[in-house]
Amino acid sequence: MDPRNGFGFLTIGFWIWLLPALAPEWFPVSVNGGINARALWLEGMGVTQMLLGGAVVLRHIVAPSLVRWASARKPVETAPTFALTKMRGGARL
Repeated sequence: MDPRNGFGFLTIGFWIWLLPALAPEWFPVSVNGGINARALWLEGMGVTQMLLGGAVVLRHIVAPSLVRWASARKPVETAPTFALTKMRGGARL
């Protein structure tokens, strides 16, 4: 899977998870007074889809970016200097 698939999974999972809240008339309350099993199933599958899509996006986009950021060389200053010596052209007092 590539990141486009991951974003697709995230998007579809979000809409699947949100569907019972957007169209509650499609999911009537059961006789027992509990939640509708179809709504519960869709919410669970929506979360699962979002987790899978998020993992793919993290693996292909976020993780390599963090590795590049962490491995970047940072300039090392040889000796501590005061701000005034830098303003005078680096001459030491």
